[in-house]
Amino acid sequence: MNIGITGLGMITSVGRDAATSCASIRAGLTRPHQIHHHEMVDPETLEPVPLIGHPLRGFAEGFNMVGLWIRLAKHCLGDLMKGGDLPGPSETGFWGETAMVAATPYIDDDRFMSSGNEKPDVITESFLLPLLGNLGLPIPPENAYPVCRAHAAVPTAVALADKLTSTSAVKRVIILAVDSYLDSFSLEWLACHERLKSDENPTGLMPGEAGACFLVEDMVAARKRGAKIQAVVTGVGMAKEANDFFSGMSNRGVSLSKAIQQALQADGATASFSGDLISDHNGEEWRAVELAGARLLLDTQLNRDASLILPAACIGAVGAASGAVAVGVAVRAFMRNYASSDRVLVLCSSDHGDVGAILLRNAA
Repeated sequence: MNIGITGLGMITSVGRDAATSCASIRAGLTRPHQIHHHEMVDPETLEPVPLIGHPLRGFAEGFNMVGLWIRLAKHCLGDLMKGGDLPGPSETGFWGETAMVAATPYIDDDRFMSSGNEKPDVITESFLLPLLGNLGLPIPPENAYPVCRAHAAVPTAVALADKLTSTSAVKRVIILAVDSYLDSFSLEWLACHERLKSDENPTGLMPGEAGACFLVEDMVAARKRGAKIQAVVTGVGMAKEANDFFSGMSNRGVSLSKAIQQALQADGATASFSGDLISDHNGEEWRAVELAGARLLLDTQLNRDASLILPAACIGAVGAASGAVAVGVAVRAFMRNYASSDRVLVLCSSDHGDVGAILLRNAA
């Protein structure tokens, strides 16, 4: 694998664009706020108290579910088009060679009170195609692909982008990821499984919301159009963990370690990895055990001193958007010269057991 990243877009609770969001995450800035439409119970007074989360204040109010996804997507795609110096909709030749892959939550589980038989096509019809129509981008409908694997959707999307740019007329792929844990359905689902952080549950997550995207291109095509290659994807790995969160079994990071191994092997480097690890760990105990287990299983392949970066500490848990946020954080670290080495590993793990890893190299 050898595809270039040539643009970023992002919106989070700590920034309205990729540059600001990533700088804020690097600085450890955070903007938690009360979520008044979901209350917890104070264990001492037994009085209701608001949940604390990471909303996009002044932006997301009044929008919900797919409507919010489209609003998040439009904003971060606007950031991508501006920062990546992409042409307007009139350049039909450019957009005709472009695909869009949308990374979203699972759509067939009880988070959205699903009937259990929904197919990814519903995301294409209700989200992707309306989004493209709203933006006026002439990306062919057949080049719009949904990947509904929550936290693990972005590694899957990267693997699909590599396949598309290698075997079809597609020369570039926009990988778009949006999610929010702050709608009523998601909050009730998280509360039902006792996953929200509170005084009684200090190892829970703080819900957030975000949109993030990045443009990957065939290296030859990128250079031909004069695009600046900001980072290179040199490896991706995916696996399925049998002992997922809902199984009730202990997840020791076996499948996550396999995904990391795949990404490292695809990269071809023989030295132990000593760069930054950017993980979607969000405070939940099962994620901490999984990550620690994977690092122990790969003790000879991952340097013990490798830095661990956790964006959720600043922006909360952002679900399917977490992988794209992590990629953005890695790319900006390369561009601003504060990455600890020329390689970064992005680690993604879903509560349903799909896991993935993406290895990035500095293009400088």
